[in-house]
Amino acid sequence: GSPVGTGRLVEMPDGMKLGRVAVLRGHRVKGYGKLVVEWLLDRARESGAESVYANVQISATGFYERLGFKPIGDEFLEASIRHVRMVLEI
Repeated sequence: GSPVGTGRLVEMPDGMKLGRVAVLRGHRVKGYGKLVVEWLLDRARESGAESVYANVQISATGFYERLGFKPIGDEFLEASIRHVRMVLEI
């Protein structure tokens, strides 16, 4: 009955961007993050998107790789945190 996770999907000039995926600490490793991303990917498919990208914190790359995302480009800093862009063809 209470929210435990969130995320967003935004159409940007350079494509469909997945972002702000987060799950409350006490509810992590229960599959909620995967459910949030899968739901957002379904919305991207419905909108006709051919791919989705996300600027992913380095510590979360494994999570996105398990969902099929591939890293592209070099690491960069965003909000003083190391990130890499990852893309999923859908």
